[in-house]
Amino acid sequence: MTTTSNPRPIPSLQEFERLVAQARQEPVPVVNVATPVLARIARTSRPEWLPQERVIVMSAGLSAVLAASLLFVVWTASQNLADPTSGWFQPFEVTLLERP
Repeated sequence: MTTTSNPRPIPSLQEFERLVAQARQEPVPVVNVATPVLARIARTSRPEWLPQERVIVMSAGLSAVLAASLLFVVWTASQNLADPTSGWFQPFEVTLLERP
């Protein structure tokens, strides 16, 4: 059977009140955490892009180039074509012109 011993005895209520009064009289230490953080940020270099970000940017650029080239090809082809509906209405024009 093992016994656990408490290294410090539990203070009495008077002792606790004395410690509280003493703690209230001590000055509060100033802790500056911003300066070390800003210094570390200043020392580190700009992080490189993650591989996932590179893939997304490259895919977006490739998609934009393909869309622009496809739009150019379709626009060029449509400029060289005649009106595709003209063949449907040609007989009506001839019929209207032949009648007195």
